[in-house]
Parts: sequence; structure tokens; C-alpha cells
Amino acid sequence: MKRWKPIVAYLPAVAWASCLLFIGSQPLDVPLPDLPLPTDKIGHFVLYGGLGFFAVLGWRWAGRRPALWIPLILAMAVGVIDELHQRSVPTRSSDLFDWLVDAVAIAVAFGVFSRTSTRTGPE
Repeated sequence: MKRWKPIVAYLPAVAWASCLLFIGSQPLDVPLPDLPLPTDKIGHFVLYGGLGFFAVLGWRWAGRRPALWIPLILAMAVGVIDELHQRSVPTRSSDLFDWLVDAVAIAVAFGVFSRTSTRTGPE
């Protein structure tokens, strides 16, 4: 199992990223309500913060391998891919500000959860 541990450790992050990309590929059939709060950006922050959490968790479970900046950049790349893909999805749009919120959420999750202690992870 030790040989597969680094790969298995990142599976939750890969699964979460896959869900985000699937959600981003769906057309918006229901109009979003016009609220005083930026619900779209809050959703981006929560969902991509989750990706950051799972990526840090994988990094910790994998024995802090590879260097922390690699899963950070890969998680941010998911946001870029999602925004670029949304350009071709009917009723969706690509927004640089959405990606910036995604990147900030991932960075916050990395900053918070890379310093906290957790269990060893899957054995």
C-alpha cells in the first residue's frame, strides 16, 4: 500500500475537481436571483475552498509530497480549465473574476489547512 499511498491520498481532490468540472459544464437553465449578496462568488469561494482543502489533505496524507506549490498550482488550474470551458457551454460565461475568487479560496484553504494537524490519513 505504501507504493500507492501518494496516488490514493489525492483521490478525494481529484473526485472533487471532477465534480466541479461537471457542474461547470452544465448549462444554467434557471436564472440566478438578483440578491444584494454576490451569491455566485460565494458559491465559487466555498466550492473551490473545498478543492483547496482536499488538495492539502492529499498533500499531507502523501507525506507532504510533492512540494506544496505543485498541488496548489494544479488546483488553481482546475479553475482556469473550468472558466475556459464555460465559454463553450450555452448560457454560461467565462469570468476572470470568478477564477480570481477560485484562486483566493484555494490559497486560503492551503494557508489554513497546511498548518493544522490532522491524522495520518489512509493507511
